[in-house]
Amino acid sequence: MTPLALSPPASARPTVLDEERRAFAALVQPLRLLEAAAVRVLPTPKFSDDPGFAGLEAKTEKTFRRAWYEWSRRAIWSWRRLEDHDFSVYTVVSDAFGRRRRGGHTCDGT
Repeated sequence: MTPLALSPPASARPTVLDEERRAFAALVQPLRLLEAAAVRVLPTPKFSDDPGFAGLEAKTEKTFRRAWYEWSRRAIWSWRRLEDHDFSVYTVVSDAFGRRRRGGHTCDGT
């Protein structure tokens, strides 16, 4: 088969192109892009350095800064909803509590 045999007939091309355009427009929603642009200019929050806050002892502020960084980095470079990036925060905090339960060390010994 030649590549021309795979393409739609000339009369169907406008319909196919319109379907593809609509699918792309649904994927890249302007509101999501606007939200991502807004995240770029958000100031970094002030996190508590209280060692007893959240039960992470002296690593509380570092953990929250890392969670903010991971969330904002993903939110900036995505066209998904901002709340869809919550897994990155969950991962950072879960890892921090896991290290605390294991005595402060990660699997690689650091």
